[in-house]
Amino acid sequence: MDFIKFKSVPKWLPVNELLQLIYFESEQPKLRLATLTLISGVSNTLLLAIINSASHKSADSAVKVETSTFFIFAVMLLLFAYSKRYTLSQGTIMVEEIMRKLRVRIIEKLGRTDLRFIETIGRGFLFNRLTQDTALVSSTALLLFASMESAVMLFGAMMYLAWLDLTGALMTLAALAFGTAYYLKKRRQIMLNFTNATQQENEFFDYFLHQINGFKEIKINRRKAVALLEIQVEKAKAVESEKVKAGLSTTTVIVFFQVWFYVLLGVIIFVLPNLGNTSIDNVIKLTTAILFIIGPVEMLVGSLPTYMKTNVAIARLNELESMVDEAISVEAQSDIVESDIGFGEVQFRNVYFSYRKESNKTATSNDGSAGQKRKRRLYDPPTGRQEQVGFTVGPLNLSFGRGEIIFLIGGNGVGKTTLLKLLTGLYRPDSGAIRAFDDIIGTENYQQYRELYTTIFSDFYLFKELFGVKDLDDKQLDNWLELMGLSELTALEDKRWTNTELSTGQRKRLAYINSLIDDKQIYVFDELAADQDPEFRKFLYRTLLPDLRDNGKTIFAATHDDHYFDAADRVLKLDKDLGLIELPMA
Repeated sequence: MDFIKFKSVPKWLPVNELLQLIYFESEQPKLRLATLTLISGVSNTLLLAIINSASHKSADSAVKVETSTFFIFAVMLLLFAYSKRYTLSQGTIMVEEIMRKLRVRIIEKLGRTDLRFIETIGRGFLFNRLTQDTALVSSTALLLFASMESAVMLFGAMMYLAWLDLTGALMTLAALAFGTAYYLKKRRQIMLNFTNATQQENEFFDYFLHQINGFKEIKINRRKAVALLEIQVEKAKAVESEKVKAGLSTTTVIVFFQVWFYVLLGVIIFVLPNLGNTSIDNVIKLTTAILFIIGPVEMLVGSLPTYMKTNVAIARLNELESMVDEAISVEAQSDIVESDIGFGEVQFRNVYFSYRKESNKTATSNDGSAGQKRKRRLYDPPTGRQEQVGFTVGPLNLSFGRGEIIFLIGGNGVGKTTLLKLLTGLYRPDSGAIRAFDDIIGTENYQQYRELYTTIFSDFYLFKELFGVKDLDDKQLDNWLELMGLSELTALEDKRWTNTELSTGQRKRLAYINSLIDDKQIYVFDELAADQDPEFRKFLYRTLLPDLRDNGKTIFAATHDDHYFDAADRVLKLDKDLGLIELPMA
């Protein structure tokens, strides 16, 4: 994240990560919040002392409780109610402000990374971080500030105990110290269990996405469904195992604290009076005070599992943002980059691109936090040292200008889609150069180069809402819908398509309309004619594409429709060994 480690927060504190997050990320008045938290705890402690004192006076018929005591009690009660309400409400506002900033910052940075990073990081990892982890941190807000108030109250109660009887206070302090030592002994293992559980949940979510995205294929193949289910069950059991281990260790700590306090009460009641230094009246007051502080202690101890989960969640968010920071493209950034000027000629000169083999998973540090020792990942730039590469595309040499129809052909698996991603600037070449605007495409003009293109890839995403579109010609839009045979199936209302639950071919036609609305200079299509009926396929090649060319647009389309090669101005064949070869036109 964009904050430095807060050195003054001890690592052993259950809330150390959360306190660092609040200190460096929030713009709310933290000093006032801390002051009111302190006042809330102190007023709660004073209420304990007033109640304890007044109750013993009431029990003695010879002593009358003064009216001033009642007014002090009322003032303390009002002060407690105000300070606690302010603390909890402002604490909630503060944490939600941080979560909003964090989510927006990460998604903004994600938009500045390259496609290869998004393809390889894993959707399960991204979704869990930005949904599950941020939700966990949000839910901890009220608990944190309630615990801080309980900690202040506990400290004040210890001072009150020391005032009543130093021996009893030292016994209570010893019990707290012993319980804390036991917690510290268990903390590292509990944190490691929660971290492992989170990693297993990521993997479980990835396999769940397999089930949802491939539901049709799984539904008709029982063997495949059973095999996938077995893996899901295995991952679910792994999550269960790690969380049970963490839960059992945490339960042991909680029970240990509670048992020790009841042991302490037994010592105060049965042993302390026999030492001869404490009156029976003070024993009763000590017992009452200890019973009163059991609540805050149980609050602090009971919140330990949530704080440990939150620490893991913040560490994972930190890991995600660090990974995104490393993957951000080093190029000029601006809000909107237009490419209305002519591109002249797009040229590829000896361009190569290789898919690198996936490296080992993220390592885990000794204290259970993730991302401390991360090995090089496959989306990292080439280092030139013992580079392990997979499939390679190249050499790629080509040039084209305005108003051309270019078909890209080649066998399955030769890299046609990879070439289209290179062409549109979604992938960056490992070597070679791309030229446009009479200049080499680099960090200063990469986004301007991308803005030349509108695309329909084979795995395209059909947006239900038109983003970034200012003015629409309703008459022209109706004409496009009529041409695509979609006028009876969907319409545009408030820049949203009323229906996108269409057949694959119809969805491609609607995506084509979206590309027309984009109105870019170069149209890139990846098997656009696939899934279309013969009539529309003919209409596409004989009418739609030539009309685009006649309007000054350039079309670069990957296709297998050899019957329509004559519709192109040029046909390029991609060969695994030879790269791009331009075929002679008949």
